[in-house]
Amino acid sequence: MNEATKLVQIFKDLNIFRKNRVPVELKVLALVCYFFGLSLRGTSKSLKLLCSFSHEAVRKWYNKSQHLFVVERK
Repeated sequence: MNEATKLVQIFKDLNIFRKNRVPVELKVLALVCYFFGLSLRGTSKSLKLLCSFSHEAVRKWYNKSQHLFVVERK
């Protein structure tokens, strides 16, 4: 099992998202893109070919799951 599959499985196991109009796999991909520096609007526009969602949806998903993306600072 690769790292992306493991990450998707973590999100599914934690049951963070109640509604799944957008598949969990795409939500995780959007969150990873945003975490690594793509803007909210850039993330939603980049993944528009796969599924249509707004930058506000990405922001809400990130707020729900930001505790999983904690980075220790020196």
